[in-house]
Amino acid sequence: MSIQTRRAFMPEEIINQIKPNILLVDDEKDFAQAMSTLLSAEGFQVSLAHSGTEALSVFDRNQFDLIVTDLKMPIMDGIELVRQVRKLNPNQPIVIVTGFPGQLTPWNRRLNETEEDVLELGSLSYLVKPFQPKRLIEVVKSAIEKNKTRPRKTIQEVQIRNLKAEKGGVNWVSKIAQKTLEENAESIDGLMAVGLADTSGRTLAQVNPAGIAPEHYCGRFAIIMSIMREIARETGSARIIQTLVESESSWNLAHFIGTSNYYLCIVAARKAPLGNLRTVIRKLAERFEKIVT
Repeated sequence: MSIQTRRAFMPEEIINQIKPNILLVDDEKDFAQAMSTLLSAEGFQVSLAHSGTEALSVFDRNQFDLIVTDLKMPIMDGIELVRQVRKLNPNQPIVIVTGFPGQLTPWNRRLNETEEDVLELGSLSYLVKPFQPKRLIEVVKSAIEKNKTRPRKTIQEVQIRNLKAEKGGVNWVSKIAQKTLEENAESIDGLMAVGLADTSGRTLAQVNPAGIAPEHYCGRFAIIMSIMREIARETGSARIIQTLVESESSWNLAHFIGTSNYYLCIVAARKAPLGNLRTVIRKLAERFEKIVT
């Protein structure tokens, strides 16, 4: 049983008696020791690491209420440490320490371009050197307190954002979409085909046991897609989720239509219950909404 799991089963009164555990990361050993002394005097439990690599190793074996890390470190800097930590725990609160305030703006920009979730998950605070001991204590206590009420994000949501940042363009859409379709295909009664396409009619992902040509069930609804986007613009809505079920001679067709230039098509056997079709498409729509927006 992990440390996190054991702690989850502890009575609340016992948890409240546990001193907050802080991981302090700085390649300047004397400065790190000075901060450790200050925090220990305030009743915090402090673990030291003098590199990003060492910090990850310690973090992987322990649970911390807060990580306080320097921004500029050799080999693995604060940016990379935040990325790696958030892969293990997307809600981990972190305080970034830097002696150069001017670095924060380009650092934020770099994070926004490559790791959107870093600024959205957990607590990310800043502490500029030099600082008074009182300021260090204030920032640490504030970060720990804020994290208690901050909404949690799932690791799955972080993975979607990470893949989105790493791949870019339609590649990440195709990869996640294909996996999503494969995971949900069995829940569609009488499935003949399911696919995700863009407005040009290009199929990005599909599960097609009946061998139906994608252009037959996706491409022919480009006009409907266009109309729905016009409605979205006129109403000021950022996106529209619409389910259409149409009867054909041998199958039912359902669509998730969004204003993000992608749409989902499900083809099921004519005898398949429409209730199941609607349920599944709404489930997929919720998932694809996170992917394509």
